[in-house]
Amino acid sequence: MNRIANLVPLTRRHNSAAQNYDFSKKKKSYFQNKNGTTSYILTTQVVNVASWTPDVVRNRQKDLLGLFEKKWDLSLTEEEKMSIKTDNLFHLALRDCNASGYAGAGAEFIVKAGSIISTDVTPGCSKGYVDLRASLIKDGIIVDGVFTQDYTFDSPTAAAVVVVGRTSNGRREWTTLDGRQYGKVIGH
Repeated sequence: MNRIANLVPLTRRHNSAAQNYDFSKKKKSYFQNKNGTTSYILTTQVVNVASWTPDVVRNRQKDLLGLFEKKWDLSLTEEEKMSIKTDNLFHLALRDCNASGYAGAGAEFIVKAGSIISTDVTPGCSKGYVDLRASLIKDGIIVDGVFTQDYTFDSPTAAAVVVVGRTSNGRREWTTLDGRQYGKVIGH
């Protein structure tokens, strides 16, 4: 609902008269003038759609963002893209660990170099994660309890379990500085 693709320019009169009518009635009442055309070019796309579905909104969102990026020269450099990723940092400080990371592609989670892991692993920690942690230490990715480089995990949960050394739900335990949980910020 709260996407640019779900918005269309309307005249003031049409906007103030908008109701919760179904899509076909809104299309006839608000988007077309008496001779059957729209007042705005962007609404032409909406008038030509049979029904307003989540797929229509997603596709329109993609198209509009591409148009905005091109027309307003909004393309980002690789450095700017990395800056955006690292500006949305998540933190984890439990059981003597102190780590930071950010969302990667898809479900991946990247723990930043300099992050400190807990000193031990609890008995209930999954063997697969205990083995992964041992492998990272053996390979020099973690030295003296500190990540020597950024490391990409398959998920925020895998990252949390390795860092904290116990069973964890990374979607809840990784939080922003203002306390928002990863799962609520990122959502996938």
